[in-house]
Formats: sequence, structure tokens, C-alpha cells
Amino acid sequence: MKILFVEDNVHTSQALKLMLELRDYSVDTSASVAEAIGRLSSSRYDLLISDMNLPDGSGYDILASGPTSMPSIAVSGYFSDSDKLELRRRGFSDCLVKPFRVEQLADTIGQVMNSPL
Repeated sequence: MKILFVEDNVHTSQALKLMLELRDYSVDTSASVAEAIGRLSSSRYDLLISDMNLPDGSGYDILASGPTSMPSIAVSGYFSDSDKLELRRRGFSDCLVKPFRVEQLADTIGQVMNSPL
């Protein structure tokens, strides 16, 4: 499975990339909306995992520019119930609140990839 992981914190990005690769995922990273949109336009991904607050926009901007049926997981430091409803309304499959364990991320990936769009 090929994942695009969008995170502007370089340490978080590197750590999660390594942890996901140890679980046999192929992971590309981006640090901004613009970079993520560029990657989506030049490569095919099975899953988008995106921080919601990026220096040049939000995860919504990335999702709006990519394939409409791509499974996606939003990550942020906080999600209210209304935020979660808005995420789903705007196309995200699920969300995780930071900090999270890699096992939580792996479980969420499994749920998202095994649920109908």
C-alpha cells in the first residue's frame, strides 16, 4: 500500500514514515499543501494521511485537489464532535488526535482501507 503522509513537523514526519515502513507500507512525505498536491498529481496513492493545520493551508485543501474516492485520515491536536462531522462531510474517512501510538494509526489504516467508500 502506498501512503502519502503530510506533516509539517519534520521529526514527526520522519518517525511515522519509519514506523509505517517497518509495517511494510510504502510512504512518501510532504510538508505542505503545495508539495502534497504536487505528489498527488504525479503519483498514485492508496491512502492520504494529513495533518489538518499546515503552513500553506489545511488538509481540506489537499483532499479537495486529489482523487475524490481516495481513503484519507486527518490528524490534529484536537477534534470536536462538530469537527469530526465536518471532516466526514468534506471527504475524510476518519481522524486521529495527536499524540497517538503507531498501533492506533495502524488500526485506523486497517479500518479505513477495509470499509466501503
